[in-house]
Amino acid sequence: MKCLVKSPFIVAIVLLALLSACSRGKQMRERMQYVAACNKADTVFSARWLPTVDSLADYFRSHGTRNERMTALYLKGRVHHDLGEAPQALDCYQQAVARPDNRFRVAPDTKNILRLTIGA
Repeated sequence: MKCLVKSPFIVAIVLLALLSACSRGKQMRERMQYVAACNKADTVFSARWLPTVDSLADYFRSHGTRNERMTALYLKGRVHHDLGEAPQALDCYQQAVARPDNRFRVAPDTKNILRLTIGA
C-alpha cells in the first residue's frame, strides 16, 4: 500500500479533521500510525514531515509508553535519513534502541534491525 497523497494541503485537512475529533493522546497515536503506515509503504519522506515527527517524538518522550517512544524516534530517524541528514538519523536510531520497553512484547528483531541500520 502506497501513500498516494501528494498534496500537503490534503494531509493538513485530514489531520485537522482528526485533531478536532479526538483527544490529544488519541490524535498523536493516530498520527504516528499514519506516519508508520507511510514508512511501511516505502514513502520517501521530505522536509514537510519534520514538524510531524518532531511533535511525535516530543509528545511520546513524556506521554507514551517506551515502545511508543522507540517508534516515534525511529520514524524521526527515517525522515532525517531520507533527507540525507545522517548524523541526526543516527542520533534518533541510537535513542530508539536505548529505549525499548521490556514489559511489552517487542517485535522479535526490532532491536537488531535498528542496530543494523545504525551499524552498532
